[in-house]
Amino acid sequence: MERQDRLFEYRACKGGQDMSMYPKFAVVGHPNKGKSSIVSTLSMDSSVAISDIPGTTTKYRAYPLKVDGEIIYELYDTPGFQRPRAVLDWLRQKELPANLRRERVIEFVNENENNPKFADDIELLKPILAGAGIIYVVDGSKPYGKEFEAEMEILRECAAPSMAVINMIGDRDFSNDWKNALSHYFRSIRRFNPMKANFSQIISMLESMAQLEEDWTEALKRAIEALKDRRKNDISKSARIITDMIKDIMSHRVYIPVREQGITPEEIDKSKIKYLNDLAEIENRALRKIANIFNRGIEIDTPSDIFSGIELFSKESISLFGLDKKTVLLLSASGGAMVGSSIDAVVGGSSMLMGTLIGATTGLYGAWRGFDKLMADKIIGKISADKKLVLGPVKDMELPFVFLKRGLYFTVEIANRPHANREDIDIAQALKSMVDIDFAQKRKLQKFHHKFAKDEKISYSLINDYSNIIESYLTNQIDR
Repeated sequence: MERQDRLFEYRACKGGQDMSMYPKFAVVGHPNKGKSSIVSTLSMDSSVAISDIPGTTTKYRAYPLKVDGEIIYELYDTPGFQRPRAVLDWLRQKELPANLRRERVIEFVNENENNPKFADDIELLKPILAGAGIIYVVDGSKPYGKEFEAEMEILRECAAPSMAVINMIGDRDFSNDWKNALSHYFRSIRRFNPMKANFSQIISMLESMAQLEEDWTEALKRAIEALKDRRKNDISKSARIITDMIKDIMSHRVYIPVREQGITPEEIDKSKIKYLNDLAEIENRALRKIANIFNRGIEIDTPSDIFSGIELFSKESISLFGLDKKTVLLLSASGGAMVGSSIDAVVGGSSMLMGTLIGATTGLYGAWRGFDKLMADKIIGKISADKKLVLGPVKDMELPFVFLKRGLYFTVEIANRPHANREDIDIAQALKSMVDIDFAQKRKLQKFHHKFAKDEKISYSLINDYSNIIESYLTNQIDR
């Protein structure tokens, strides 16, 4: 009776839900073959621990993928095989017919659960014996060896739906040898790189997983449709966040009370720094929201006086937004003297348009030669009727495109990267990337930017029209 109770423990799903409610897959294999990376990418979860150090995963752990709060499938990250030959020898101490070999694996787990010698091997077998399918991961860039056959024999004894995944970690290619060997043990064999897989490749992988077990086919088909719908939703939400970011940047103002004795240059400089920090924080807040939409754990530093300690409006400060010398010159040539008019933008146009005039009359060479002096000039802001110095709104119609391109670049990058890829996104690359807005679109968007800058009540239809343009661009760039 005791043995029957323990057998049932491995047939039922941990946590009180029956295994048949949604498909589950145990990702197993030798240590350091990319198991955790595959779990991270297929579960779309950045919290999965990924390390080159063997033994990082010591206990199996479930990573469910949820859409609208419902689990649509679950993956188990497991330790690597440690003593497969010893396990196989234990299993084969008894000659059993095929229909009893799974029972023999359960017997091995029950009798050796407290044996530290087999700790890792037992941990990876537990979810399989509880009803999970098998995804066996190998490194196709390393030569095939007979020593892997013990692992595959054990997995075959589990009598679970299974597939093999060839992960190309290095540059060499032994995948044909691996296919020849794996075909003796697994119904399905796929090449899959979890560090580079895009959304379409993930969907293709799920379609293959759906064929492993008839009872899972419909569930995984529904899961695929749910993921596609969520993808469209995520793109639409990101477009709206970018729209709100541009609106907030264009309409932002900083007000400084004017005393009878006037305003000191230091107060003006401090207010300019606050204005630029505010713009940077508006952008960072938007990017954090987009990262959350795609369930990414990328840290985006909130600026803390990022312009203090450097010369205001110097080449160094401009470069914090990704504007290098070449970019400044290009913007100056194409969009109304970015070099000069950025001054007018920041102080609300009260420099008597000196920046624009200099940028327009001296040419690119002259604009760059005069950059430091021009940017270092003390410029008095516009005084409002109620005796306040007003910095903003943005007057330079090139500046919103700088932020727009950065927002688009970040969204496309984060949406197209699998969750196993934890590299930082260099937002400064946005203006050097292929992010491009054609002339007709730019003219149309500029009209929106002018309206945003007026700080009047913006209608829902105006916001929706702008967001639709951004969404169309993102749809064309994501999952291409």
